[in-house]
Amino acid sequence: MYVISDLSVGGAEMMLYKLLAETDRARFEPAVVSLMEGGALRERVEDVPETIDIVEIFRRPEGVWPAVEGAIRAGAKVVWMQLGIENLPAAEQARAAGLTVVMDACLLVEHKKRKPL
Repeated sequence: MYVISDLSVGGAEMMLYKLLAETDRARFEPAVVSLMEGGALRERVEDVPETIDIVEIFRRPEGVWPAVEGAIRAGAKVVWMQLGIENLPAAEQARAAGLTVVMDACLLVEHKKRKPL
């Protein structure tokens, strides 16, 4: 499950599309939840009934707190902050709660690096 907390950083929709197109459907069943106003499927990460693997954050660094706190409350496994997004205090809070944290990295790029040929 990918939870997209916001798409305020340009090009996020296309990157998400590409990532989902590259996902191995034999191993993963991707689902996308938008927490944005005006198109929200859920208002808070912890309202998602399914198990959350990754909360992927497309927000400016100062805006990641709600997504990180929601990921912790939801029991997510990973908080992933996209390229150009770093928030050390939020990352420390997530790590202290047992989550894996990735900052300033594109999930699609990293996925392609590790994808078997």
